[in-house]
Amino acid sequence: MCGLSLLAGAITSLGRPGLEWVAVALPATVAWLSLVLRAPRVADASLAGLCHGAALFATICIGSISWGYEVFATFVAYGTLGYSLPLALWTHWASRRLSPRMAFAGTAALFALIMDAADWLYAPKVEVLALVRLAPWWLGGARLVGANVLEGLLVAGQVVAAFGLQDGGSRARRAWEALRPLAGSAAALALLSLTARASAAPSTRTLSAGIVQLNVPEHYYRARMGSPSATARLRERIRTQLAALTNTELLVFTESYEERYGLLFSAIRRDFAARSASLGQAILASSYLVDARGDRSNAVALFSGGVLRGVHEKVDLAPFGEDEVSPGADYRPLPIDRDLSVGVMICNEAVLPRASRELVERGAGVFADSTDDASFNDSVVVFEHLANAQVRSIEVGRDTVWASNRGPSGSIDRFGSFRATTVMGAAQPSSVQLASYVDLTPFVRTRWLWIALELLVLANAIVAARRTRQRRSFDVTTTGPALRPLVAGVCTAGLVTVLSPALVRSRHGNQTTAWSAIAETLTPRFPLGERGAYARFTTNPNDTLRGALAYLLSYYGPDIGVTELPSPLPQPNAASIQRYLEDHFGVESRVVALGERAPTAAALVQRRDGKYAVIAASKGPTFFFFPENGASGTVPFASLLPSLTPSALVLAQDRGLMAH
Repeated sequence: MCGLSLLAGAITSLGRPGLEWVAVALPATVAWLSLVLRAPRVADASLAGLCHGAALFATICIGSISWGYEVFATFVAYGTLGYSLPLALWTHWASRRLSPRMAFAGTAALFALIMDAADWLYAPKVEVLALVRLAPWWLGGARLVGANVLEGLLVAGQVVAAFGLQDGGSRARRAWEALRPLAGSAAALALLSLTARASAAPSTRTLSAGIVQLNVPEHYYRARMGSPSATARLRERIRTQLAALTNTELLVFTESYEERYGLLFSAIRRDFAARSASLGQAILASSYLVDARGDRSNAVALFSGGVLRGVHEKVDLAPFGEDEVSPGADYRPLPIDRDLSVGVMICNEAVLPRASRELVERGAGVFADSTDDASFNDSVVVFEHLANAQVRSIEVGRDTVWASNRGPSGSIDRFGSFRATTVMGAAQPSSVQLASYVDLTPFVRTRWLWIALELLVLANAIVAARRTRQRRSFDVTTTGPALRPLVAGVCTAGLVTVLSPALVRSRHGNQTTAWSAIAETLTPRFPLGERGAYARFTTNPNDTLRGALAYLLSYYGPDIGVTELPSPLPQPNAASIQRYLEDHFGVESRVVALGERAPTAAALVQRRDGKYAVIAASKGPTFFFFPENGASGTVPFASLLPSLTPSALVLAQDRGLMAH
């Protein structure tokens, strides 16, 4: 049972976004469910669900290894408990107590409810996410009833198809009985999609958008301060792409495209505003910001008509991946002009339902999702993320600019079709056309009604099961020697999981380097930087303030060495340093107390021996840089704290930013 379930889960994973071999995934799922309903005991069905989920979600989540193996294991367990295990248990129970029609209704209601409950974090909509990548036309009905109802219908068709395979009669009859529920699911989806398209309101205007896709690898961000040559190449890449994107009405940068805090600097904001005014181009510029505690937040600012119009700070943070980031307050559209506002989402905010719903309810006519999936390399996760954004676009009826650092980038229309304008793993500027809409979809207006209906249908199925006096029986699969199928299942699941990054890159990126995607995903390496890179911040022991200031400024915004700092330097006290930063660099700063940990944004600190340093908190230990010898590394904050004075200085948002 376990070996065959592993095998089925591995084959089903080949239908995931990015791989998209749905033709083999669907039969594998139905065959597995047919095996589950013949399990002699509930415990056997549970084991089948756990094994199936482990194989399926290992392929989906393999890209999260760069966040830690414990994160990978947690995501696999979450997907298994939210999809495969309840699917196995329900199939085993319902096959014995419910008629096929009642089982179809009960399954659809149950799995819609499971997806509703899981939507606050990540709903494993296995069937819907596979279908939206392959044939989004079938999911147009999500604007009427939501994607979770469609997921329930698709799962129900597969469960009852497994019933049909167990009916008596000829092979042709069993095939017919299996095809009927699948055809019923397809007919329901087609009817909903046709109705949704016929009733959708027309667009109010069109908008052209340019996308800056820089293809910055994750290891650059981790070693940016020690990589001045790579930084220079990136700056040149940015200039080249900006020069190519002068004729669009909107310009979209990918998430934290430089891993800097550029919006804190008034001069950088003036440059964006000047480009906006001279080209008549609205600009969505990404950057980190700093909160009152000294922790960083992830933000996108809109410049339009030569003016900063608003700032969106990321509200829903990625679990495990953004422990060091401070969340924003809420979702509000940013006005491009008097007639059109854009709903900005950063990375995984496009996965969750809250952002898209609140933005359309508050007047967003189009969406822009600024994302960076570089930490997942070329794995299925990248396309699962994109598929979720496609589904959200259907539910709320909005076109979306999809701006991805490593690609693919492009546009999603309000019925979920994704038009790629770049390929994965390339630095490419591109432009897309969007349509703006002002209507609220029926699903946005009535989503709670569907949850109530799901509860009612599920309750009806449970009551029907309790009234059933005679339970159905099947030819059970008895347990016996299972070493051979177990070995086959483990080997197949492991092989598919390990090969999946290469398959994704081969399908969507550079085929000649496909095999290297495996090592990049499974054993990510993060170089320490270029030899002698910290020499530009190194000083003698009596001049550490100069080196610390150069490092601090280069971390936040402009690249500057110790010889390039304006003279005279400030006095070694906080007030003088703050005036110096504001007078010469147009950036405000704040003194924060050092508590149990360091700020997550870089902080200037004075040690008790009078020397200056720069520190920043990370997930575990604290990073430090000592200018007197160019030393850097990480240590536990508790071991560093006794050598520091009790406060630190971080850069801060000025009134111009805080007003938005």
